[in-house]
Amino acid sequence: MADYYQMRLEQLREELLELRGQLTALLNDWDPFLDGEGVIRNYLVLLDTTNPKIHETRSDVHVDLSILRALLPKLKDEYAEAEKEYFNAQLSNIYGYRKRSVMLRELQGVLVKKIPDELRKWIKRLLVDDEWADILRVSDEKEENLMRQARSKGISLTKQTIDPEQFKVDDDLDLVRDRFTDYLNGFTAEIRKTEEILCAFSDIPEMCQSVENLLTFLENTSLSFPDDSINEIEESPDVHH
Repeated sequence: MADYYQMRLEQLREELLELRGQLTALLNDWDPFLDGEGVIRNYLVLLDTTNPKIHETRSDVHVDLSILRALLPKLKDEYAEAEKEYFNAQLSNIYGYRKRSVMLRELQGVLVKKIPDELRKWIKRLLVDDEWADILRVSDEKEENLMRQARSKGISLTKQTIDPEQFKVDDDLDLVRDRFTDYLNGFTAEIRKTEEILCAFSDIPEMCQSVENLLTFLENTSLSFPDDSINEIEESPDVHH
């Protein structure tokens, strides 16, 4: 039985080293480890064992405490930056919709002019349910709400103005087509960009909470070790600031 426990302890140490590598990597780049709860769950399973020699892993726990103590403030800094970008991304999204709505309104005016039926039908297919009118009606309210939310977080946002003159198309039908092409392509690109920012903003808090939970668990575990003081733990040389 003693041989079994010795073998199991060696396996635990190998697995702890692998997990520590993943936790250390988070110091440099948290993004690949958004599924951090899986890493942490496995880690806790390794420490929560009936192995009578588990106390021999206390040095490993001390190293991991140092890693996590350095990791947590970094994640919180990442979150603060993401929060700022989150509001900016929402504001950009509002302006993107508003800009395209102004453009659609100008293009709508082309329909009252004498243009070929084929072009008229083509434009109408894109002007679904007077989209531009609905968006312009609510964009100001959305902008004000967003500004208030940002101010409550101590974040300053800058309002932008949109000049309808830049979307004037007159009677140039080629320009009409170009404007609609820009509308479709630009909308897709901006939405993808803002979605990435919004996803990052929602992921970081979960990662912070997971790290905080693990840090608390390890500190409590460390306190249960005899003749050890967590106040005297030295930082691991593997930790990258």
